[in-house]
Amino acid sequence: MADIIDLIVADHARIRKLLVEVENALERSDGAGIPDGMAGSWELLAPLLQMHVDVAEEIGFPALFGRADSQARESAKATHDDIREAVLETRLYPPGSRPWQLAILAACAAARDHINDLESGALARFRRAASVPTREALGRHWAAFVAASVPSGLCDDPILIESPGCRATGGNVQQRG
Repeated sequence: MADIIDLIVADHARIRKLLVEVENALERSDGAGIPDGMAGSWELLAPLLQMHVDVAEEIGFPALFGRADSQARESAKATHDDIREAVLETRLYPPGSRPWQLAILAACAAARDHINDLESGALARFRRAASVPTREALGRHWAAFVAASVPSGLCDDPILIESPGCRATGGNVQQRG
């Protein structure tokens, strides 16, 4: 079983790949309508971000930051709130509209900043401080939480099929259109 650090970093890699797809599609956009390739990538990224922040707060934060309200934990939680808010904001606007695109860019920027901060800070410290058995036990909790909360259809994509939650639910690999 992979340890929690490996699972978090693997999720981050999947998120980064989708961030690139979404941001590249928006760069090619003329500002009106849904850019080619954008809808499928965003439909995967939005629930993946939500699932990741939920499991991170439930399983990851207590391990990485302890139970106390530390400044680092509060900062990470605030960034998660920014991600959630931006994802929810996209639902307020017609897909393809400029406000919809700006909300997606805000979610992407918050996710990218959070991943970079976490990987260079708390995750690196935790990898050095926690024993392998502890990290593996937390990895089992992480995978179980994800398996119980995988949104329908999320595992139908080759980018996501290797996540522990998708493997646990037996998701089918299908190509995105």
